[in-house]
Amino acid sequence: MILVVEFTQHHDALGALFAGEEMEVVGIVDALFAFFVVAPILLNTASLFGVQKRFAQAMVEEGVIDADTVKQMQSKKQIAGVLISLVLFAVLLWTCWKSAPMGYLCGGVALVAGFLKYRKIVQYNSFPAHGYGYGFHIRRV
Repeated sequence: MILVVEFTQHHDALGALFAGEEMEVVGIVDALFAFFVVAPILLNTASLFGVQKRFAQAMVEEGVIDADTVKQMQSKKQIAGVLISLVLFAVLLWTCWKSAPMGYLCGGVALVAGFLKYRKIVQYNSFPAHGYGYGFHIRRV
């Protein structure tokens, strides 16, 4: 009887040790997922309604693409972008909730860091080149 009780206590201690390591791995995966996947995709979705819309308009003005084609493609891209972003953000929230309280910290800090890192790319794409235009030039060859 005494051996069984000691073994059970030892087994519980090992289970707690492995559970702690599992939570650390989930926190690391949450952080990487938030930084490298969710933040860029959310910012890309935001750019669908700004930078990419202006870019498409400039392509129509230059005659590179037809306005009807842009209208058909742009709305589909926006809907798909929003749906994918919502799904990925929901997955991040769910994994953070499952590994709470550290999950919120791991996922949240990485998401904010990702926003700060990748927003520079979105801002760069929206800066005007040479003081005019949309920050890009379309040339016919």
